[in-house]
Amino acid sequence: MPRANRHPNSLLNKYSLRGFVELENRDIVFDVGARTGTYTFFASAKVDTIVAIEPEPANLEILEYNAVEQSNIQVCPYAAWNDNEQINLNVTASRSGHSVLDVDLRHRGGIVDKIKVPARRIDTI
Repeated sequence: MPRANRHPNSLLNKYSLRGFVELENRDIVFDVGARTGTYTFFASAKVDTIVAIEPEPANLEILEYNAVEQSNIQVCPYAAWNDNEQINLNVTASRSGHSVLDVDLRHRGGIVDKIKVPARRIDTI
């Protein structure tokens, strides 16, 4: 089986472990840094509402496309932050390593760009 096909299954197995994440119907889940939505879609099958927060434009486009028929997913094109403002997002060569923090991202191919993205406090979304 190709690696790309194993990844979602391994995540679903991880998130299904008893005591790790136990979701109930009426839970509201915030998936901060949702990327393309792997956890978002896992959780959406179990809860009434999921808020998927993703600021990186390419990931956001895929997330929005994937969520178009999911009425319980709210996609938010922001970074989660401590204020409502524009901030820098460190973009890496890997689709999975972007960060608003100034951290060592060499393991994700290093920072290849910095882009301005809108940020919101979670309590204002």
